[in-house]
Amino acid sequence: MVLKLGNKKNKEKKNSANLVLNPEFIIKESKAFLEKLQIIRHEIIARDKAYAKAKANGNAADMANYNKLAHAVSTKCIDYGRDLCDAPIPQWVDGSLSKDHIAITRHAYDVIRNKICASLNVFDSDLMPSARILVDFAEGVHSPKGGISH
Repeated sequence: MVLKLGNKKNKEKKNSANLVLNPEFIIKESKAFLEKLQIIRHEIIARDKAYAKAKANGNAADMANYNKLAHAVSTKCIDYGRDLCDAPIPQWVDGSLSKDHIAITRHAYDVIRNKICASLNVFDSDLMPSARILVDFAEGVHSPKGGISH
């Protein structure tokens, strides 16, 4: 028995190139995107409140709680940012029937993506190497073996 899958696949590819997305799908996906950003925003606010509390009362347990929360929020932000920067622009961003609407949605998405990606690039290209230099210098100066002459 021979199956003719090739023709079906070609038709599917051709149809997907001219894909007009269902408006309900576009609305659902754009709301999910906004909701994800709002969740992260609320977690950042909670982190900042935990820091203010720990700083105000000087309690070691509150500071430990803040450090744990800060690490989790930072990791979540960085992971989400990397996922966003590495992924192609979602179909729902370009899913409008109007070229004007596509230009607006593409611009709005690019603003978000470019801000996140720029922050990650600064982190990777400036902050991490500088932090590594600090560690290398500290190890060289303070290690029993020495390494950096004064």
